Amino acid sequence: MKIILLYISYTMCSTTYFSADPFYLLDYESFQFNNSKYQTLEIRPHYPFVHQYNETNLFINSWYYYNDNAPNLENSSNKWVGRGSNFFSSIHLDYVNSYFHFSIEPYIVSSENLYFNNYHSDPVFLALNDGYKKSDRPYVEYGLRESQFIINYNNYGIGFSNTNMWWGPGMHTSINMSNNTSGFPYFFVGTTTEKRCHKFGYNFQYIFSKLNKNITEPYFTGINASLSYYSKTILSIGLIRTFLSGGNLTPDDISITQSMLLPFQGFYKRDLVIEEHNDQFPEVDQTASIYLSMLFPESKLKLFFEFGKNDHSWSFYDLIKYPYRASSTLIGFRKYDVLGFNKLIFGFEYMKNSNLFSIRANGHGEWYNRLVYDYGIYSDRRWVAHSGSDSDDLFIYFGYLSKLDKFILSLNHERHGILKSIEKTNENIMYVPETKIEIRLDWRKKISSYEIFIYYEYELVDNLGISEFSIDAPWRKSNVIGIGLEKSFF
Repeated sequence: MKIILLYISYTMCSTTYFSADPFYLLDYESFQFNNSKYQTLEIRPHYPFVHQYNETNLFINSWYYYNDNAPNLENSSNKWVGRGSNFFSSIHLDYVNSYFHFSIEPYIVSSENLYFNNYHSDPVFLALNDGYKKSDRPYVEYGLRESQFIINYNNYGIGFSNTNMWWGPGMHTSINMSNNTSGFPYFFVGTTTEKRCHKFGYNFQYIFSKLNKNITEPYFTGINASLSYYSKTILSIGLIRTFLSGGNLTPDDISITQSMLLPFQGFYKRDLVIEEHNDQFPEVDQTASIYLSMLFPESKLKLFFEFGKNDHSWSFYDLIKYPYRASSTLIGFRKYDVLGFNKLIFGFEYMKNSNLFSIRANGHGEWYNRLVYDYGIYSDRRWVAHSGSDSDDLFIYFGYLSKLDKFILSLNHERHGILKSIEKTNENIMYVPETKIEIRLDWRKKISSYEIFIYYEYELVDNLGISEFSIDAPWRKSNVIGIGLEKSFF
C-alpha cells in the first residue's frame, strides 16, 4: 500500500487521485502491469483506494508557450494557446482522508492572442479548436480549476466538482467526455474508484451540470457504468449515456428535475415524455455508447473498442433500420514493454465520426453538430472529440517511460467534412475533406521535487474549410513550443 501511494504521488503531479490528463494514463497503466495491481481506468478522475489517514499535497505549475499561428492544442484543459506568447500558472492543493476528498487550484491564463488566418465559414468548422473564440487581445482568464469537495464512504461518494473528466478507453480522443476544454461545475454521485466483488469489479457515476459557458446554457446529464471480470485476461464492458436539454435556443420548458432524470428514462424517443412539452417529444440531444476493453497482463497489452450513437432513435425498428446513422467508432491498443524493453510503449487509436451509410439513411444525424446546443462546446472548445462532427482521427505514438524521464512522440492525422465532400462531389463539384497533420513531442524530466516539461507541436492543415477546388485550397502551418516547471512541496 505504501509503495502504491508513493508512486501515485509521483505520477499524478502530486495529487491523490487519478486525473483526466491523458498523458498520465500511460503512467497509471504501466504501473499496473509492472506491479500486478489492476483497476479499470475508463472513468477518470477516480481515487485508487480509501485513505486511512490524512494526506495533503501542494504544488505549483507554470508554463510558457509560443505559437506562431492559429490555436491548435487539444486535451489541454484550461490551457488556451493563441498566436504569440502564452502563460499558464496555477497552485494546486488537495487533502484526502477516509471520509472526503478536497482539492482547489487557482489558475491564470494570459495570451497575446494575435490575429491569424482562418478560412472557416461553416459554423461546424468554427467549433473546432482553431476557430475565432477569444476576442480580447490580449486575452486573460483566471479562476478555480480541478476543485472539488466529495464526501466519501467506502469508495462511494457524493459532492460537487469542476475537475476535468475522461470517459472511455481512449487516450487521444473520447466519444463522450474528454479534457479538451476546461472542466465544468457538476454535481456528482457514484463510486470514486472501482468496487470489487470476488472476480468482478464495477463502477458507476452520475453527473449533472448547468453549462454556463455554452452560449445556449443547456443542462448536461450523464451516467457511466462499467463491469469488469478479472482472470488471466481482464475484460471490461461499459455503457455511457449523456443528454443535453433545455437552454435558451429550444422551445422546451424542461425543469431541473426532468433534466436530471433523462438518463433513467426509455432509450427510444417515443418513450421520452416531458409533461410540459406540447407534443411530448422534447428537443433533447442523446449520446450513447458502449465500450469494451481487454487487458492482457502477461503480454502487457490493452485492446479497446467503443461504438456510439448521437441519434435519438424513434423506436427499436428505427434503430435496426439505420444502425449506423449518426454513429461513431473508436478502436485502438496500447502495448507496454515493446520488444522486451520494459520502458518502451507503443499505441494506436482511430476514431470515425462519419459513416457512408448515413448518406443513404433518412438524414445522417447531427453528431456534435447541433446549433441549438452550440455544437457541444464549453468555454469555446468541445468537451467531446476535438475533431468534431463528420470527421475521422488517426493517432499513433511511441514513448519511453521511466521514473525520471517520460518521452512521447506522436503523429496525428485528421479529416474534417468527409460526408460533406462526398455529397458535393456527387454534384459534380470537386470537393475533398479538410486535412490536418500534427507531429508532437512531449518530454518531462523529474529532478528531486521539480519536474521540467518541454513540448513541441507542428501542424499542417490543407484545404481549409473544404474549398471548392482542392488545387487552389488555402493551407496553414503552425508551430507551438512550450516549456514548463512544476515544484512539489509535500
